Amino acid sequence: MSDLVLAAGGQVRHTDTWLHVDNPRLSFPDHGWKLHISSRPADFSNLLQTVMPLLLSAECMFKVASSIRVLTELNDGVTSPASVGKAITVYPHQDQVTRLGAELVELLRGRVGPQVLSDRRVAQDAPVFYRYGPFRSTLMASKEGIVRSVMVGPDGSVFEGTATLGYEQPPWATDPFRVTSPKDDAGLPTLVGQHYRLDKGLMESARGNVYLATDVRTDEKVVLKQARAYVAEALDVDARIRLRNERFVLTALQDVAGVARFRDHFRHGIDEYLVTSYDGRFSLKDFVARKGRFTPLRETDPHATSKDHQSLDWLAHQLALTLQEIHSRGYLVRDLSPKNIVMGAAGDSVTYIDFGYCNHHNVVLRGGTKGYAPARQMAGDPAAPGDDLHALGMTLFVAMTGAEPVVDDDDPDASRVIALRMIERIFGDRPPPVVSLIAELLSSDLQVMTTAFSALADGRGGTDGWEARRHTSVPYRRGSEAAMLVDRYLTALLISVNEQLDQPEEISDASVYRGTAGVGLSLLRHLDSPGVAATVARIAATTSRTAERVALKPALYVGTTGAEIFLRRALAAGVPGEPLPSELLFGGPDERTEVDDVILGAAGIGLGHLLLRDLDPRPEHDAAIRHCLEFVTEHDMPRTFFDPEDASVPGLDTTFGLAHGHAGPVEFLRQLVLRSPTEDTRRLYAARLARLAEGVPGFIDRARRRNAVPLSSSWCRGMAGMGRVLLAAGRQHSDNSLVDLAVACADGCLRWLPYLTKVGQCCGLAGIGELFCDLVDHDERFLAAAESVTVQISITAVGTSLVEQRPHWNRTNDMSWSTGTAGILDFVTRLRDLGSSSITLGASPTVLGPF
Repeated sequence: MSDLVLAAGGQVRHTDTWLHVDNPRLSFPDHGWKLHISSRPADFSNLLQTVMPLLLSAECMFKVASSIRVLTELNDGVTSPASVGKAITVYPHQDQVTRLGAELVELLRGRVGPQVLSDRRVAQDAPVFYRYGPFRSTLMASKEGIVRSVMVGPDGSVFEGTATLGYEQPPWATDPFRVTSPKDDAGLPTLVGQHYRLDKGLMESARGNVYLATDVRTDEKVVLKQARAYVAEALDVDARIRLRNERFVLTALQDVAGVARFRDHFRHGIDEYLVTSYDGRFSLKDFVARKGRFTPLRETDPHATSKDHQSLDWLAHQLALTLQEIHSRGYLVRDLSPKNIVMGAAGDSVTYIDFGYCNHHNVVLRGGTKGYAPARQMAGDPAAPGDDLHALGMTLFVAMTGAEPVVDDDDPDASRVIALRMIERIFGDRPPPVVSLIAELLSSDLQVMTTAFSALADGRGGTDGWEARRHTSVPYRRGSEAAMLVDRYLTALLISVNEQLDQPEEISDASVYRGTAGVGLSLLRHLDSPGVAATVARIAATTSRTAERVALKPALYVGTTGAEIFLRRALAAGVPGEPLPSELLFGGPDERTEVDDVILGAAGIGLGHLLLRDLDPRPEHDAAIRHCLEFVTEHDMPRTFFDPEDASVPGLDTTFGLAHGHAGPVEFLRQLVLRSPTEDTRRLYAARLARLAEGVPGFIDRARRRNAVPLSSSWCRGMAGMGRVLLAAGRQHSDNSLVDLAVACADGCLRWLPYLTKVGQCCGLAGIGELFCDLVDHDERFLAAAESVTVQISITAVGTSLVEQRPHWNRTNDMSWSTGTAGILDFVTRLRDLGSSSITLGASPTVLGPF
């Protein structure tokens, strides 16, 4: 291919995914109509030979999938859903679009390929598609801090550039292939299969959507599942073949209790649809997220019975009983996970769904869900009953902890190992019987697994001799090991960030929350370590450049307010750099906040300008502070983008949290009163603080209940963030009742600690560890609690010890403050240097800000 391109005067650029064919003699607009040619992997080589002469003679730019393996991944419907079918992307001159599209149709007529969901088809009998989209990447940050690809029209209007699973066309563009433009020719009619009225979508997927529908003949609610042709294709097996397999299995298991019921199977165009019974609104995954964990029965609970529908004993028995019957018929599920278990409306029944990967008789289908399927299954080994027993164990582990399995692409056995570590830490050497059986399902010893499975199916979990165990902290052992942790995470962060800085065009986020500013703030306290000062200087330059390139909006954690704090702090520490332009920092006249959030709203922006005023006194900061004060005090309830429907579930309830609730404005007012006290601000602050203090005890109490979710312990929505605000206020005003509330929040976090697998500052362990560090000088037991956080971080990583393992989040190259290495580094540094400041909000009396 390269020789042909060079002969035609073109150039070839290689990336991991694409081979780009450029022509330096040609000039093209930033966006316009482009063509996609779809292909099955098996036809790809022949397709290239067919179309290459035409594309080279057309004097256009184009790119092709770099290999058959890459095209297979693009077409799998998971790796990049909106890229399914895009084997070749053509960027033609705009006056050649219709002619080149027609020529490609004539050349490829009769060939087939996956539907390109973001596009329209040029002709029904050829795999040639088109859409209006970017030719070059233009990035712009939204008011939520999300950086996205955009197209700017002739009138200055902005339109989303990223392809989705539906066709979208900017208002300034005219479809070159049609006089009229129907809304979406890929959409389904209201009535499909002659009998099924679509009520609403349940899931959107490149492999095929899932709908709730009504059978108009019987008025029965049913689930309609689509399988798109040629998607997720391997060895001539695509989504349709798996759908046909599922129909066969459901028909064979129609008399097995706890299995979805087959209703119909039909074809619509080249796609196929399976109709099954509707057995509940929520999957087990969603049920746990909304209603909390399943807990083992306790011998001391006089009201507990084996039929308690949110008891772990009941769930384990029901799932094992149905799986035992499925196995007895000669079927292996091979994709057992919480997303494929449906809970009844009252939570009193469980139903297995999704048998597309089921192995039986001579049918061999490979696949599974990462984190739930055992390592041997992910390696493609022949199906065996133990695969389903392992997946059942992981499913029950998630149901009893509320934590998603930790997935490591380099170690498929990591999820099992980490689950066993967590079970041991939660329950110690005296777990309840049902938990012991779940652990045995994960033992990898087939005989042990089979015995445990039989016991669960027979309902022999039992409750004898077990009482709930309270988590206790590890003994204090900070010393040299904390220093070793700091060194390891610092090294990992420096490696990751410098690799990213070597490819600056790939950096699009300058924020504190997930971008370069947060990494820079974490590194500022390590300027004396080798290589750090030079790296921070590179980060500062990249932060300034990126914030301007994407037009970042004002916000503390996801915008220019926080980025400017990093740049000013770096300058104060002697690191060269340039502050942001005023128009970026303060925003335009039409850029007004809509919410109170600390992360992206008025409370955070006000806090940021209080800190910036200390670093860079000028009247613009005072004006911004006044505006934020007016906004957060003009309404009693905090305004947020989050749906109040979740207000009954602690952790989903954002009412009192730091990021989106009452605690954020309280911290803003606290620091305003500390710096610029007036009678009005004191009165407002006192009222808001009293409301927070009144609401937190109820939140702590609800966080003990079974329906609580892990976020109830977090910095953003839960007790870690609330506790830090209350502690800072209590110390500022010598109010022991507020300090006691902060301690109660910390104790609540400690109860959740062994159940957590997220390790970052925002929603995970590092954020909780910061609260413990704040409280060490109040009660030394929180030093042991902070140590327990490092142990939990190590438990959720792969390795044999705290010292030997590599940092968990370095596996995904997540270097961010909110969820990655920078946030962990900030916490372990505070643990090493107790009394030091934190970049997060609500710290000790000597720390006057979120940074």
